[in-house]
Amino acid sequence: MKRRTLVVGPLTLLAACFALTAVPAFANESGVVTAQVTVASPCITLTKTSLNFGNALFSQPSQVADQRHAALGLSSCSASSQLLYGRGTNASASDGSGTTWSLIPAGTKDLCDEGPDKFFLVADLLNGGTSIGRTGLATSNQLLGTNAGTPYQLAAGATVDSDQVIFMPCAGSSGGGKTMSFQLTYTAAF
Repeated sequence: MKRRTLVVGPLTLLAACFALTAVPAFANESGVVTAQVTVASPCITLTKTSLNFGNALFSQPSQVADQRHAALGLSSCSASSQLLYGRGTNASASDGSGTTWSLIPAGTKDLCDEGPDKFFLVADLLNGGTSIGRTGLATSNQLLGTNAGTPYQLAAGATVDSDQVIFMPCAGSSGGGKTMSFQLTYTAAF
């Protein structure tokens, strides 16, 4: 009989230990963990700070508008994908003469039908030289790269090329022989 007691005694003691450790005898009612999150922010950098479209002619009625191109890269410095927007300003003569051209949204009409002293700007996002989507710029932000209704999203850390195109005002506009200046602004958003 003593042998049996010796075997049952240690097993009972072991079972009691497990039962006591499985139930929190003197535990706290709550616990705290420290957490953090970093909020992503829209961010782009441009590969150039200025563009020069060179010398250009005024457009002629009933002909394809005279166009000049300038390349620019837009790089994401954000940790998330982002949408790109672009806008332009009216152009003014650099000589302070007061000569101005109005930037109007690119349309399907002949630019010369819009009247004198008006011009179009287009931003054409490119992937390996192939157009992702052309966007006519205006003086308010325009979503860039929309192709078949789907906006282009610049991936985190990626760069996209953009071909900026100016469509020159129609013959009879002011500014002949002058350097006309304007700004292009690019903005990123989620």
